[in-house]
Amino acid sequence: QFRATSDADGRYAIAGVFDGSWKVGAAAPGHAFRWGTADSFELGASITVVDDTPITFDVTLPRATASISGTVTGPDGAPLEGVQVNVSSSTGLAFSQFAGMVDFASYQRTVLTDAAGRYLITGLAPTSFGVSFAPQFFGQIGPTPISRLVAESYNDVHGPGPGTPVLTAEGVESTGIDAQLEVGATIRGRITDATGSPAAGVGVYTTQNIEFGGAITDADGRYELPGLETGVVQLYASDPAGSSVAYRTPGSADSITDIPIERGATYEGFDIQFERYGTVFAT
Repeated sequence: QFRATSDADGRYAIAGVFDGSWKVGAAAPGHAFRWGTADSFELGASITVVDDTPITFDVTLPRATASISGTVTGPDGAPLEGVQVNVSSSTGLAFSQFAGMVDFASYQRTVLTDAAGRYLITGLAPTSFGVSFAPQFFGQIGPTPISRLVAESYNDVHGPGPGTPVLTAEGVESTGIDAQLEVGATIRGRITDATGSPAAGVGVYTTQNIEFGGAITDADGRYELPGLETGVVQLYASDPAGSSVAYRTPGSADSITDIPIERGATYEGFDIQFERYGTVFAT
């Protein structure tokens, strides 16, 4: 790579470039990154350097003045406060070689909805963005409380796949990027110890929400795991001492049970009993 900084008139010069095919990219505070005069990050023609022939090549940078706004509501249409809205551009992930040059905040931002369920994200680059909405996320002091609602991407896209992209433009607010979150599946059951007594204070989680810590059993050993997305999950329980056990279909101890679930449905009776362990002394 060769780098240069433009002067007060916006002019730059790079010397010592050897023969070959090159791309010229530029970035500036408050502006989007561009290859040459291309109108998007992905485009941009290469230039060919031959011998010591001087080349004049201009770069046009659009301002990062695009905005995205919308409203997030629940299944009943009521506004949802505190939902995390994330906008990110895949092009913003390709800037490792331009560290210190690119304003990453113009390609990836996160905000929370207000009391009216509204959000506004400004200072974005004019490019294509994915927008996602999460009722549960990691806050400043850890994961937020379990929600009965499930995350989704614009426009009503569930699961890990990309949502409908939002194409932003310089100086334009892309309005109406809304979401109406749906109720997820709920799994309920009871955790007991090796004697059959209620196991209180046990963490219960599925493979879908393990990163958030799941739920904690009450004094009767009962738990409830709401907000699960359609799919197949496995269920686990882990006590404070570090012992962990998985749910298996009654009568089958060979393999962990896959549990198919659907959004909006409730599943009862997924009980787990901790096993009794002995101690082996050896010399």
